[in-house]
Order: sequence, then structure tokens, then C-alpha cells
Amino acid sequence: MYQVSVIIPFYNGESHFKESFKSIKNQSIGFENIEVIFVNDCSKDSSPILAKEYSEKYENCKFVDLSLYHSKNSGFPGRPRNYGLKEATAEYIVFYDIDDCYHPKAFEKLLSTMKSENSDLIIGNYSTETNNGSIKNRFCKTKKDLININPLKNQKTFDKISNITFISSWGKLFKKSIIEKNNLIFIEDGPVEDADFYFKYLLYAKTVTILPHDYLYFYNEYSDSTIHRHDKKLLKRYLKGFKRICEFMDKNYTLSYDLFYGDYLSNLLLIFINTKGKRETKIELLEEINTFEENKDSIDLGKPEINLLNNLIKKRKFKRAILLSKVYDVMYNNQTIKKIYRNLNNNRRNKQ
Repeated sequence: MYQVSVIIPFYNGESHFKESFKSIKNQSIGFENIEVIFVNDCSKDSSPILAKEYSEKYENCKFVDLSLYHSKNSGFPGRPRNYGLKEATAEYIVFYDIDDCYHPKAFEKLLSTMKSENSDLIIGNYSTETNNGSIKNRFCKTKKDLININPLKNQKTFDKISNITFISSWGKLFKKSIIEKNNLIFIEDGPVEDADFYFKYLLYAKTVTILPHDYLYFYNEYSDSTIHRHDKKLLKRYLKGFKRICEFMDKNYTLSYDLFYGDYLSNLLLIFINTKGKRETKIELLEEINTFEENKDSIDLGKPEINLLNNLIKKRKFKRAILLSKVYDVMYNNQTIKKIYRNLNNNRRNKQ
């Protein structure tokens, strides 16, 4: 019986494949104790060949090829993750993006903590890998090495120590029994699938253990994030997923609502900034965002320039918002300006 099942969805991941697999193979718990499930979401490069080779070479590696069932890539990791969950046999589940890496002792730390604390979910910290080196993230506002908490019974405390990166599926250890018993799956028709899965899982997690100072996951900043893609269709799908989770939280709990709402609205506006199109198209998109925000309280989005853009949208000053978004488009996509801006933001966060 494997100690943990690692689900790795991928699409055109050949440039990261070998390094990512090495990250799993070198885990301190022993590679033989890990079930690796590669799920190809209709890749067009050589990554499926690599996955098949590994599955034939190692008995603990599985290869699920979605191109046998689907004609094109789904565009989001929800579908391949769900296929991976069906194949998983271990008691615990880890999710993994093909362009990132885990610390060599990550699984050992996650598993030992899960057992020693009798927890239902382990949340580890992460660092962001950039062209200028590694940036350790201020993940949780505490000096403690470990925190156990029932999030639903201690919502204010959980929100106080939380960071939006809690919501991602990577860098965590989940119980397969909770996922299966409650029929939890990822949404497949759009982005925001991590948040949807995470908040539904929390309904059944009596104890969540947080490891604020254990940097177990290395996140690649330069992966093909949805925020960096310019697409009207993507923005509409993102907004649809955003609405769905807000409705779920309105019905079930207010846990991390402001945190989630602020971060995802900020991401939505970043996608808008990067969306190309005619003025009429952009006004149509701004109308949808404005309608969504109509009955929502104003909230700090964390970045002064995004707050300014959002205020213009809420006041229906769409032409000004479009003009400002063009300025931001240049600011965010120019590497020199981006580097200066990131350093200013990091300095600001470190002083908080």
C-alpha cells in the first residue's frame, strides 16, 4: 500500500517534466512508497511519451491519457485532477503542477504531521521561483511552528492567520476518505477550481494543521497562469466560477470570505487588464463586473492601483477604467517595471 498518491495533470509540459519527476523520485519517504499518477490533458508535445515511459519503467507510476476520451485540452486542471482521483489508491492525496517542485522532505513532513496531529488537512508553506531567485512568502501571520485549528468553529482566528495561498490545491495533504465520502470533485468547466474544491473540503475538515515556516513547495511564477492570458472568454468563465463560489459561501459559511473575495476580484481585474479587444467588448466586460459587484461591500484589494481601477468600475466610469487598464498593461508586462514594482510590493509586505 502506498503512503501517498501524487496526482500530476499536465498539458505540454515537456520542458518541466524530468525536473518535476526528479522532485518526486527524490522524496525522503522513498520513491517506492509514492503512487505517481500522470494525467495527460491532450498535450501536443512529447510529454505524454515521457509519462508513458515512466509508467512502463516504474510499477508505482500510472499514465492516464485523456486524449483517448477527449479531442482537445480542457484548458483547466479540474478535469485531469478528477481522473487522477479515480485512479488514486493511497490513503492520502497530494496535487502537483508539472512546472513546480516539492522540497525533498515535503511528503515526509506532510505525512508525519498528519499522523501526529490526527489532522484532516495539512497546509505547508511555499516559495516563489523567479528569474531573480527564490522568494519566501509570508504565508501565515504567526511565529508558531505549527497551528491546529477547526476553521468552522474558529472562523475569525482562521481568517486572521490566513493567506489567500491557502486556497491552492498544491502544497497540501488531503485525506482520500473525506474526498470520497463527500463526493468532492473539481469543477471542470473553468478556472477557480482550486477555491471551489478547497472550501467544500473545509466543510468536513474538523482539524486543519498549518505549517507556517516549512517551505515545502516551489511555485514557478512564470508558468502559463490564467492571469497572464489575454482572453475575453476566459474572463467570462473566471467570473462565472467566482460567482459560483460566492453563492456557495453565502449559503454555507463566511469563512475567509473577504480574503477570497478580495484576492479573486483582484485576479479578475488583472485578467481584464491583459484582455485585448475593442472598446465595445471591454465595456461589455466591465458591465458584467459592475453588475456582479452591485450588492457587494467595498473591500481593499491589496494593491492601490487595483483599488483605483475597481473604484472606477463601481462608479461606472468605464472609459476611464479602460484607459487606466492600458497603462497597467504596460506596467505589468514590462520586465524592468515589473521587477521594480515587485520589489516595492515585497518591501511593503515585509514591513506589515
